[in-house]
Amino acid sequence: ARFTLDPLTSHPRLVLSRDNLSALWCHGGPEPAPSPERFSFSPCALGGASFTCGRHTWTVTWARAPFCAVGVTRASAPRNLPAAPFSPEGGIWAVQRWGGLARALTEPPT
Repeated sequence: ARFTLDPLTSHPRLVLSRDNLSALWCHGGPEPAPSPERFSFSPCALGGASFTCGRHTWTVTWARAPFCAVGVTRASAPRNLPAAPFSPEGGIWAVQRWGGLARALTEPPT
C-alpha cells in the first residue's frame, strides 16, 4: 500500500502534494482549516493510515531537504507544544536528516 500524509494533521506551513505523498515547507499562503489534530508548532504530518501492531517499512526520498525527519508516533503524542518531545519517551520514534548526516532522535543521541 502507498503511504500518504494526513492533511488534517499537517502543520499549517506544510503544503502537501495533491496525492498526499509529499510535503514542502511554505512561507505564506492560505491557512488550512483549524483542526485539533493538527501539529501547530512542529513541522509534522501524520500518515493517512494507522496501525497498532505488525511490521511496517517505507521507502523515503529525501528530495531537496537539508533537514527532515521520518518516523512513527503514538496517537496520544502531543502536537501543540512549542517543543514537542521528539523521542521514544515522548511517543515519537524518528530518524532525522541534518545536512548529510542521519541520526535516531533519542536521548542520549544515537
